[in-house]
Amino acid sequence: METNTNIGVLLTIFLLLIFLGYRKIVKDHNFFSQRGIAFIKPKIFFGNMFESFLEFENQEVLLKRFYNDFKREKLFGIFMFLRPIIIAKDVELIKKITVTHSTQFHNRDRSSLDDLLSKSIYNLEGSQWLHTKIAIAPFFEESAIKIFYSNISLCADDFMRMLDKKRSSSNDNELVIDTKTVIEEFLSNVIALIILGKGIVYGERNAVYEIAKRIEEDLKSLRGGIKIFFMTHFPVISEFFDMKIFSKEIYDFFREHVTEEIKNRKRRKVDKDKNRQDFVQFLMNTNNHLDDVTINAQIFSFFVSGFSPISKLFQLCCYELAKNERIQNELYEEIRNENDFLRNYKNLKILDKIILETLRKWPPINNLNRICNQNCTIELKNGEKYRFFKNDFIKIPLNLIQNDHELFYDPNYFNPHRFDSDDGEKNLNIIFPFGIGERACLCSEIAIFQVKLVLFEITRKYLILQSQKTATPVGCSFLSDSNAICVRIKLRTK
Repeated sequence: METNTNIGVLLTIFLLLIFLGYRKIVKDHNFFSQRGIAFIKPKIFFGNMFESFLEFENQEVLLKRFYNDFKREKLFGIFMFLRPIIIAKDVELIKKITVTHSTQFHNRDRSSLDDLLSKSIYNLEGSQWLHTKIAIAPFFEESAIKIFYSNISLCADDFMRMLDKKRSSSNDNELVIDTKTVIEEFLSNVIALIILGKGIVYGERNAVYEIAKRIEEDLKSLRGGIKIFFMTHFPVISEFFDMKIFSKEIYDFFREHVTEEIKNRKRRKVDKDKNRQDFVQFLMNTNNHLDDVTINAQIFSFFVSGFSPISKLFQLCCYELAKNERIQNELYEEIRNENDFLRNYKNLKILDKIILETLRKWPPINNLNRICNQNCTIELKNGEKYRFFKNDFIKIPLNLIQNDHELFYDPNYFNPHRFDSDDGEKNLNIIFPFGIGERACLCSEIAIFQVKLVLFEITRKYLILQSQKTATPVGCSFLSDSNAICVRIKLRTK
């Protein structure tokens, strides 16, 4: 009898939970209609992600379809499973959210974070974010690039020697290269030198290269995707199972190579360490007294932001130059007699526009997001008002905005000169590939500098041409899985 009673109680609780869950879903499904926001009618539990969940349609392709369905709207709503998401399309509204009202939209979504990411500058909130930003921002300023230039230039010289050696061994004036492989060796060496202060031997697969590849693999693997899915949409489940995106090997690397390095330098207390010009020492020397966990998190975030996105930017610059010989010739004429890159790199206008146009067409991140942390009303120039409430989730689809036919003429066409036409200033003001406002990426300056330097060195000596292996990039962003971009480099004749 007692057993039957217990079963009855459990069944009652189970049915009650189903009823309450269903009630919440129905209530949440009225989220947009009650606020007068255009939205797509969701399915129970799946929201608007049914096709994506069954892999009938990639999530970014699905979002593009929704985006085009609401051409005349400044914002619209979708449900990512049970979560209501406001998609902001209008550039003026986006700037109001991220710049004018940045204090009301200060935070980002932290639902899919684990230990290494939660204390990163990109994910901290409130006073913690401000304290950390003040501490690390000077490392990424333009003046710091001059300090690190000798190390970055050393890596670029080694990079060119490696290309020359491979070409010479082929007994030909040209060589087919996998742009992903060659640039990632360069980037891993830069990270080793300017982040960890460790010397490397070019051509050897150093620990930094291997761990950067593991980070990339964990983020793109099926297992990583499943973990991110649960951490994003069902954080209670991910917390219960203590899910972590990255493998034990990655955590061990940072504990052994970074935490131990910090401990050793603190223990030695020698002037030689204090004068070292690397990110580890910079964070240790800061007067803001960051703890070791926070230092570790910033170094990890540099690994993530300083590897795959920069690699993809370089790969796609090579791809676009290989397809556009006229633009490449313009670049060559601009740089052929330039001997002081550090002093004049900001004045290389063609190079600058090539980078900008690549970032417009292929932004390094698909979406920005903001969480409303304080009720507010935003008024646009035409008098339209939009009311936002605490905990509203705002998604800004960068890739779709920067490839919108309503905003850019023939956006699928690679045209660096769109930034020097009559509409150049306007076009410049509606692209923000590294984010916008006070929470824009701190690493953007040094990221662009590295790609400019390598392109400068290559195009002065080689023509970048298409090869039989040159495939069209697949996916909506730099971070999508795609085949390696192979190009042919041919020694220039004087």
